[in-house]
Amino acid sequence: MKHNSRTVLFFLVCVLACVSLVLFEGCTKKVITAQLDFEVLVSSEKKVRIKGKTNLPVGTKLMFAIRDLNGNFLGQDSSYVKNDNSFESAEFSNRYAGYQNGTYNAEVTMPVPMVQDEKVKKVIGNNGEYLAGDLIRKNEFGSIVVEKTVEFVVQ
Repeated sequence: MKHNSRTVLFFLVCVLACVSLVLFEGCTKKVITAQLDFEVLVSSEKKVRIKGKTNLPVGTKLMFAIRDLNGNFLGQDSSYVKNDNSFESAEFSNRYAGYQNGTYNAEVTMPVPMVQDEKVKKVIGNNGEYLAGDLIRKNEFGSIVVEKTVEFVVQ
C-alpha cells in the first residue's frame, strides 16, 4: 500500500492533536472566580444559622465558624455544597442558649483542596489552581482556601 506525503502529514497532525489534548488537558480547564454568598439568620431565641449559595462544585466541603470580635471561636460546623449549589450550617448556640446581644463574625471557608473529594478536585485543581477571585487566601501552610467573613449583630 502506497501512501502519499499529504496522507502521512494529515495522519501525523491528527495524532499530534490528540496527544496534545490528552497532555495539556489542564491548560484548558476553566478558572472559577469563587463566590460565597450567605446570610446569617438569627432566631428569636438568639441562635444563629448560616445559609447561602456558591458557585463552587457540588460536594465541596465547607467549614462554618462563629467568632466574637476578638477572634475567639464560639462555634463551628461543616457541611457540603448541595445539588442546587446551596449550603447551610447547623444551628449555633451558646451552650444550648442564645448568644448575648452584640456583634459577631460569621465565617464560611472552603478548606484546602487536599481534603476535598476527587470529583471536586477535578474542577478546582489538586492545589486549587483553577480558583481565582477576592475570596482566595493562602493558609499558614501555603495552601489555597476560599474564605468569606460577614459581621452580624444579635439583639
